[in-house]
Amino acid sequence: MKKTVERANAFIQEHSGKTKGRYRPRFHACVPVGWANDPNGLIFYDGKAHLFCQYNPYHPYWESMHWGHFVSRDLIHWEFLPVALAPDQSYDCGGGCFSGTAFECEGKLILMYTGVAKDVQQQCIAVSDDGITFEKAASNPVIPASLLPQGCSGRDFRDPKVFEREGIFYCITGVKDGEWGNLLLFRSSDLLEWSFVGRLLSPEKDGIFVDGVCECPDYFEADGKELLLFCAMNYPEREGRFQNLHSSLYMTGHLDLFSGRFEPETCGELDGGFDFYAPQTMCLPDGRTVLIAWKQMWGRTIPTAKDGWAGSFTLPRELHFSDGMLLQTPVKEIERYRCGEVSYRDIPLCNERIPLAGIEGTVLELEAVFFLKSAKRAGVVLFQGETHETLIFYDAAAGRVVFDRSQSGADQRGSENESNVRVLPFSPENGIVSFRIFLDVSSAEVFLNDGRGVMTGNIYADEGDRGISFFAEGGDATLLSVKKYDLKLK
Repeated sequence: MKKTVERANAFIQEHSGKTKGRYRPRFHACVPVGWANDPNGLIFYDGKAHLFCQYNPYHPYWESMHWGHFVSRDLIHWEFLPVALAPDQSYDCGGGCFSGTAFECEGKLILMYTGVAKDVQQQCIAVSDDGITFEKAASNPVIPASLLPQGCSGRDFRDPKVFEREGIFYCITGVKDGEWGNLLLFRSSDLLEWSFVGRLLSPEKDGIFVDGVCECPDYFEADGKELLLFCAMNYPEREGRFQNLHSSLYMTGHLDLFSGRFEPETCGELDGGFDFYAPQTMCLPDGRTVLIAWKQMWGRTIPTAKDGWAGSFTLPRELHFSDGMLLQTPVKEIERYRCGEVSYRDIPLCNERIPLAGIEGTVLELEAVFFLKSAKRAGVVLFQGETHETLIFYDAAAGRVVFDRSQSGADQRGSENESNVRVLPFSPENGIVSFRIFLDVSSAEVFLNDGRGVMTGNIYADEGDRGISFFAEGGDATLLSVKKYDLKLK
């Protein structure tokens, strides 16, 4: 059955006040009712940041994808707008309006998305004059499955990323290419007539074997480096990385626009935590590149579904490339919402846990800098209560940061049935490990040593689990400094 934008908006208006808010975040984008997954179409347009997303307004589970729509003037306070796209055409009512991108052309806001009909995925366009209401192109699908090269599956052909170079539009899409996932490049002079250019990846040459679709691609430049992002379904774990069911990868290298080939230089994982997928980027007027991802992972049990909603998005991150390393840091705009600062310095720790007066809560920013002496482990306990706690610490013997939510509260493992521990290989700088942690009711985002590593995870503790403490095990460490800021949106 076709589902219209009008019907979706009427349902949201009627039901958005009926969901429970016990786990709802305060400063992360979150839909009022229903299910949300991949962020789509990040763009700065008409003086505001726009964040679209995969959205099912009717149920707190994945089904019949629409495009939800948020806007923000400061990247922190997000306003939910009317639904942008609904599956109401023959080429998209078989499964919905899947992920895609947004771009501006001649003053208009244009969305390119994947229309899913029965047994086929194809790329479509919708156009808006006001940035709110969209009209689908009469010529859809503009990149039909008939343009696919031999061996590629029209059933797994999705998530277009569009960019422009010297008057020519290019589109990167994800696909299942024979046995492995791959990315394809198309080109067009008018957005309506497209031609195939080539395959970006060479699994045998690159050593990237994706047993599923390479989906949610993104391509951009940061600090003089070309970066390619994509999600690898069923990607195998390697040396303590890629521990989730599906993984979010980045590559540096060079994209040849004539052959379509992306020649990689380095490859890494964007986030070493539990809940991070489908990242997208946008460029702000001041030149910053900002990334937002889905703060969730497939195959999990999501406790908020019982409350009528599921899925939220990460705190926006600024991306930089320095000394051969991708750095991710929270956008500076979050600092406007700081209040209630509490700070300490030079606290010795030895085989103990200590709370510090004035440092507790579940909606805050915490900065803790440790100097490891003989300690085997040192870190922070979060969401601490009588029976629950979440641990973030550096394991010196293993050379890694550990995010342990095995005792955090509601079980989230679901069909993935993975460990409730994530590890990130990490090397301290001169014995110093710094944690910059953002708590928002039911999640923790951990930035390590000025963004040299990031770990994100959802945590569903009890309402009274507000404790925070600091610890060292197996020897001595010094808590060089700690600062806590409450975060309150005005």
